[in-house]
Amino acid sequence: MSMRSLALLPELQNLPVSGDSVDLGFTDTVTRLRSMDRDHFAIELTEVVETALEGLFEWRNVPDVLTQAHDLLPSNYDGSLHDHYQDMLGRGPDAVRGFISSLKGKVAELEAVPVLETIFPDYDLSLADAANQPGWDIYGVNPEGDKIFVEVKSQVADNSSKVIGLIQQSPEIEFFLNRELHDSVIASNPELVESVIDSRESNADRTESTEQGLTLLVSNLGIDVPDSGQVPGCGVRVRQPFCSTK
Repeated sequence: MSMRSLALLPELQNLPVSGDSVDLGFTDTVTRLRSMDRDHFAIELTEVVETALEGLFEWRNVPDVLTQAHDLLPSNYDGSLHDHYQDMLGRGPDAVRGFISSLKGKVAELEAVPVLETIFPDYDLSLADAANQPGWDIYGVNPEGDKIFVEVKSQVADNSSKVIGLIQQSPEIEFFLNRELHDSVIASNPELVESVIDSRESNADRTESTEQGLTLLVSNLGIDVPDSGQVPGCGVRVRQPFCSTK
């Protein structure tokens, strides 16, 4: 409360009041106003703290999709994502690159499901039961019993020749490709346009974000808060839903 506000308090005593109002003396009025100031200060302080914590969360938060992807890897490793990545770091750059590539691939599969749901709204989509399912990664069925199978690829454009071969060998499969790979396939084989879906995600960006997430997890000493209150390690839309205990 400012000194000017306090100086005006005596004049308030001369203002007309309704019959239902409480008759407060000068001292009671000052006490109440000071109490209101404390309340306002507490509210403002709470808002400042919440804003700071939200900023800290956004700065230090590791996307939950990385843990979910790790739980889907075809691996016998029983530890956490943090421990697994630390193990790879100890083995050297080649092991790290391979680990990031595998993790990024599972991230691509998880993120493909909601995108495909907008393209095939009548289909119930889910990830394959097996982590290393050959030929396809996502399965869908509609109420009439029609089925679709989708293979997800998140690779550099230099691998387009191999992917083109797979597409030609499997005309019954839809191929969900990252932007660079999709553009390379269509540029050399435009007749395959009906067999491929552009994820609109860059493989380079996904690789970078995966690596940044792992680096942040290590700097956090493995500590991470779930995004939006989601339980860590719970798979999304898998055919046999699970929550990992890792």
